[in-house]
Amino acid sequence: MIRSLASGLYGGVVEARRKLYSAGLVPVRRANVPVVCVGNLSVGGTGKTPMVEFLARMMPAWGLWPGIVSRGYKRSTPAEQFVLVSDGQEIFVTPAEGGDEPVLLANMLRGVAVGVCADRARACGELTDAGLCDSIILDDGFQHLKLHRDCDIVLVDATVDLSKTRMLPFGTRREPLSALRRATCVVHTKVPNQAAAVAAPNDFYQKNKAKVSKIAPWVPQFATRFLPEGLVRIGASDHDDSSPDLDLGDLPGLRVLAFAGIAKPENFFETLRGLGCDVIGKSFEDHQSYDYREIARLMDAATDEGAEAIITTAKDAVKLLDMKLPSEPPIYMLTQTVQMDEQEAFRELLTDTLRQATAVTA
Repeated sequence: MIRSLASGLYGGVVEARRKLYSAGLVPVRRANVPVVCVGNLSVGGTGKTPMVEFLARMMPAWGLWPGIVSRGYKRSTPAEQFVLVSDGQEIFVTPAEGGDEPVLLANMLRGVAVGVCADRARACGELTDAGLCDSIILDDGFQHLKLHRDCDIVLVDATVDLSKTRMLPFGTRREPLSALRRATCVVHTKVPNQAAAVAAPNDFYQKNKAKVSKIAPWVPQFATRFLPEGLVRIGASDHDDSSPDLDLGDLPGLRVLAFAGIAKPENFFETLRGLGCDVIGKSFEDHQSYDYREIARLMDAATDEGAEAIITTAKDAVKLLDMKLPSEPPIYMLTQTVQMDEQEAFRELLTDTLRQATAVTA
């Protein structure tokens, strides 16, 4: 009862806030370039970072030069301070100073500027005024109503039953499901391919798709999955980052210690098990920071468990890049890519939307 009342109260506050913006009683700022937002309704775990990377790699083919703007969650620098993480050529801050996900994106996307600030409109202005981009990808900004977005891509996790999610503070949802009506499109993430769908125990894709259609029948929907590519060794001085140290074919039967400080670490462990690994999983809180003592404990645990290697996520690995790590047992980062069904239709939708936005901001 108390939980229902608390969630209802939270939802009421969120809806009242939305109405203030919708009625024009609270000003909405507009950037001087088109803004594409990648967001969701829930707290963490839907795959925003891979989708931002996916968009940043696609947009230059559409004639756009994007920059990335984020809040920089859990960074040590003040939230209201603008921090230039990267100008596209050089990375200026550590993951602690700029946030792990922004620094990860800066590492993966050379040529793409990344800036963080709680005031996302200010961050947009800082990047565009410096001539670092002609469009913006707003990372995790669906609830940031004070900034006008020309395109809202809302992610829905196919491993979670959307109809059973509950509002904060006792659930994970930040907005009512009716907020989906603001979306330009909905992208379902972690959708199993046809071969795996029959065996997938937590596949709610079709159910979630029907739920979205009922709430916002005019909103286009797309399906994506995150496909493992290989494993890149980190911490070895003679390592060549241009190619993975292990192929996926090397994994079946390999006993590994896997660690992850992400919203849903078990998904990462299950991915490795699906690749044939014998996994000992170690979970940390989301956005976990690591020091030498923590890494030493992980290495000792791997040795005690008879693990031949340690594997972590890209989000965790970026916080280890500046460490001088022991060579044994080796530590690897799992690299992944986004596969989207009906990618051409997705491209057409976004290019049409951004073409109209460009005409407005020109």
